[in-house]
Amino acid sequence: MTGMNWRHVIRTGLLMSLIVLLVSIIGMVETFDERDLVVGYLTLGQLLLFAPALFGGYRTVAREARRSPVSTLLGGLVAGLIVAVPLILLVLLASAWPGIRTYFPNISPALLDILSNGQGATTTGIGLLLLEMGLLGLIGAAIHLVPGALRRPLLTALLITSAVALFSDVPLNIANELLDRSIVRILFGTKGLTLAAASATKKTVVLAAANYAENGLVVAAGVTLQGGWTYDGQWHHVVASLGDDGMITHFQNARLIDPEALTDEPGSLTIRDGRIEAVGAEAPEGAQV
Repeated sequence: MTGMNWRHVIRTGLLMSLIVLLVSIIGMVETFDERDLVVGYLTLGQLLLFAPALFGGYRTVAREARRSPVSTLLGGLVAGLIVAVPLILLVLLASAWPGIRTYFPNISPALLDILSNGQGATTTGIGLLLLEMGLLGLIGAAIHLVPGALRRPLLTALLITSAVALFSDVPLNIANELLDRSIVRILFGTKGLTLAAASATKKTVVLAAANYAENGLVVAAGVTLQGGWTYDGQWHHVVASLGDDGMITHFQNARLIDPEALTDEPGSLTIRDGRIEAVGAEAPEGAQV
């Protein structure tokens, strides 16, 4: 566990716990829980509640270098659990003090149900809250374990998808003017995106951002292979302007980046007629190496 900066981890967890406690006490979590971001799956209130734990887990290792995966995940887990502590205390306090709303009117039964998943100040409710925050902190820290070439596209996709869901009224109004109502229902709820639309938005942004960030998703010996992606059972990188038709090019020790499988590793690559023919295979006869 060498290199673990516990002071930074605890400080980050405490800061995020203060933020989530404040947005709960002033009523933002309950008020915005009625606003769907992804219909049936995520509300704006839940985003305000859970985002600090996710970001806290991410920030625990944002300034760290050469930390082992176990230390990375442990730091995120601890930060997430710290975020849950004041919320648990709030649930227990509200349960033991029926008159708390006299002084804190926004600490309502509805808020307590949101915090405890409808379980109240029970072992199940407290356990679920700890589990959620700890898991989010873990996920936030795990982002640093994703190869750097894919981390930025993933974060970009997360932010853009959240923004599109938050301001979904704008694309909804445009869609109502241009598309059939049955298609609009597939993509949008009354407020917010459907799961299908959110997933499509995220995947599109991941592929576009990865392609932009790497200027092509396969880099070999200083050569960047330009192109886009097509789908015919699995994602394939289509190479543009790599040579004449019929030309076979084989790259050895290429850097292969796959945004679908979240891998970034060296390997061999064979291109025939501007299209990937094989990955990890020997150079075919007559290929230009």
